[in-house]
Amino acid sequence: MRIRSRVKLAFGITIGVVLIYSAFTVFIDRSVTARYGDLGSASEIRRNFFKLRAITTDYFLYHTERAQKQWWSVYDDFQRLLNTPEYEAFQTKHRLGNIGDKLQEMGKAFSKLTAAMGDKGLSETATAENKEYQNRLITQIMLTAREIVLSLDKLSENLNEEVVSLRRQASLLDILSLLILVGFITANSIFLIRSVVNPVLKLHEGAEIIGAGNLDYKVGMAGRDEIGQLSQAFDRMTANLQQVTVSRDELAREVEGRKQVEAQLKTAVLDLERSNRDLEEFAYISSHDLQEPLRKIANFSDMLVHQYQGRLDERAERYFGYITDGAKRMQTLINDLLSYSRVGRAEMPRVPASLEDILKGTLSDLQALIQESGAEISHDPLPNLQINPHQVGQLLQNLIGNGIKFHGHQSPRIHLAARQEGQEWVISVRDNGIGFDPQYAEGIFKVFKRLHAKEEYPGTGIGLAVCKKIVERHGGRIWAESEPGHGATFYFTIPA
Repeated sequence: MRIRSRVKLAFGITIGVVLIYSAFTVFIDRSVTARYGDLGSASEIRRNFFKLRAITTDYFLYHTERAQKQWWSVYDDFQRLLNTPEYEAFQTKHRLGNIGDKLQEMGKAFSKLTAAMGDKGLSETATAENKEYQNRLITQIMLTAREIVLSLDKLSENLNEEVVSLRRQASLLDILSLLILVGFITANSIFLIRSVVNPVLKLHEGAEIIGAGNLDYKVGMAGRDEIGQLSQAFDRMTANLQQVTVSRDELAREVEGRKQVEAQLKTAVLDLERSNRDLEEFAYISSHDLQEPLRKIANFSDMLVHQYQGRLDERAERYFGYITDGAKRMQTLINDLLSYSRVGRAEMPRVPASLEDILKGTLSDLQALIQESGAEISHDPLPNLQINPHQVGQLLQNLIGNGIKFHGHQSPRIHLAARQEGQEWVISVRDNGIGFDPQYAEGIFKVFKRLHAKEEYPGTGIGLAVCKKIVERHGGRIWAESEPGHGATFYFTIPA
């Protein structure tokens, strides 16, 4: 059970004990008060009855009409006193017995006595029988009065005994309640010591031991209360701390190993950069050196076709045509490869330049192609950027040239737009050409990657690879979105 629940239970029991004690105390106080009230009522009845008995004695002695009237007046008052609601409840509650009945018997006997005596009382002229009858009535009245007095005395005695008993019960209840409260306080103290104080002291001891460096120490309290949960969490923390401490050396060794790997990686990156430069140099030199043999092949093939025209059969002329065409295509590939390698080799100074001015120069270079195809080129306002104007011009020329080349039945429509997103500008070139399957959106930027045969659309497949290299050298990225038959949109970013 949780400590909070135990405290609530103990508090509830305490409140219950206090309420029960209060209820018993109130009950006993009310009972004692009621008994004192009963005693007062009994005393008042007793006083009224003694007054009635005194008047009765006065009547027996003097036999006056005044005493007779007083007797009946007091008798009637006494009857009304017994019949009031307060005394009726008192009579029922405390067993007044047949006092009312006896009082009525006394009244009847007194009425007979006054009738028998008349105005003469016990006179000499009364007969012996009448005298005996009067004496018998007097005796009956006196005996009834005595019985009433005894009943009232007994009632007072019983009420006094009940008051004493209730006082004794109240004293016992006070002692018992005090003992219960002392026992309950003692039990609560023991509970707090065992459930809170001792576990807290044990936790404190464990903290000092662990703080001294003994991470193998376990507090080991498995209770389900809050302190037990705290102990378990403390042990888990110690286990985790031990794991961390044990693995610290391993971590240090791993860090050292990673430093060595990073050093090796830096060396490998430098080697790779050097290798890339060597490859670019090799590609440039190889491409440059291949130009002369290819020119000779193409030239001599043309010379042979012209000089021996008419003396060669159709097959030979076709073969020479293949040689010439192949040599020219090889020259185109080598020139494109040289352009691709120059992008990586050349220095790339960046200067503030207007993208709109670069676009105007690009459109001027493509003027013949634009007029021939009937293309329409439009653009939104373009920003000023820190770029290499020559390479960005080549980038725009390749993208616009592709839009013109890969057009459908309609005249080419190409639109350039620019928007700033955070710390970079996003430039888009949208056309209405034939488009391409989205699955080739990444492959088209690879060197020599073509989606169409050379008979359908000329080219070597290096143009978009050059675009990607230019964008990456500017610290940006390039991608394309398209659907077959719905044109294509090329996006590239340049840092702002």
